[in-house]
Amino acid sequence: MSQNTITEFTTKVESISEYTGSGTELVSVYLPPDGSLSSMRSRIKNEYSQAQNIKSKTTRNNVQDALSSIETTLQSYETVPENGLVIFSGVVNNDSDEKITTVFDSLPQPIQTQLYHCDDSFFIEPLETLGLDEKIYAILLIDRNNAAIGKMKNGNVETVVTFNSLVPGKQKKGGQSQQRFERLRLEALDNHYQKLAKKANNLFVSERHDIKGVLIGGPEITRKEFIDGTYLHHELQDKILFQTSVTSISESGVSEIAEKASSQIEENEIAEQKEICNNFFKKIASNEATYGIDKTEKAISYGSVSTLLLSTKFYPNPPDEISSLIEQTEDFGGTVAVIPDTFDKGEQFKNGFGGVGAILRYEIE
Repeated sequence: MSQNTITEFTTKVESISEYTGSGTELVSVYLPPDGSLSSMRSRIKNEYSQAQNIKSKTTRNNVQDALSSIETTLQSYETVPENGLVIFSGVVNNDSDEKITTVFDSLPQPIQTQLYHCDDSFFIEPLETLGLDEKIYAILLIDRNNAAIGKMKNGNVETVVTFNSLVPGKQKKGGQSQQRFERLRLEALDNHYQKLAKKANNLFVSERHDIKGVLIGGPEITRKEFIDGTYLHHELQDKILFQTSVTSISESGVSEIAEKASSQIEENEIAEQKEICNNFFKKIASNEATYGIDKTEKAISYGSVSTLLLSTKFYPNPPDEISSLIEQTEDFGGTVAVIPDTFDKGEQFKNGFGGVGAILRYEIE
């Protein structure tokens, strides 16, 4: 999903978060991709009937109006959208006590939540992490008997697959039979490594440009053999970020290594942002970078911008001119980097360059 689309989504969520209602009149409905429209319609009809018991006539009418609007919205869908459906409806406290119904049916990532919620504010927590840029880490666990593959995406950890090896245990007998057995054992171990690599390559190579790093867990000797054997696709091999031992090659081990790697991941992300910032400052001196909204927009119009840098001071509600820069950059095939001001060069970029700049593909007049 483009940075501009994510920005629009984040802005829309932010506006919903600012609404409040009088009493428990604001209704939130979440339906995940595998949810049932008919079941939710039935739930809404039942809630409408139950709302008849609300003592306050104003509250009763407002809640039933919201439920009617949600039911009408649900009726307009034949299937649940690809990433799920979220509907907010109710009378919000503003200058005119406006009745609103807001629909999210093009979510940046699938939602996992299914719920009906009625309160004095809309329930937005499940949406708050969806607007993040995707940060994907591949997790590979291996010992001589088992292997597991997991994924951490925007902090959410899941185990994708686990499997056993066909590597036999060590044999104590001597002689040629032991030598042959050991040779077969090493071949089976090599096949085990190849199997893990093949599954990982099939899962992650297609999204390798979104992979921020690869985490590898298991006994030290096994990890070293697997890494030194360069079984992985070279672009995944180059992204090995962290390795450690884990208590088990299992779903719990996947979660364990994700937790152990958290500090390294944070350092890696900060280092990436610092590198972009340092590159920008270096290229300013050679006219291979520019800054300021007007100059940056001109460079974008020439198709010269390879990386647009924006300070976090513009988020989560960027002005229209910043949203326009994002959209134009991506239309010309450029990338967008959001630079926090939590380190010295990021603060310098915000204060000294206005928080807007670009690294250029080529110099322009």
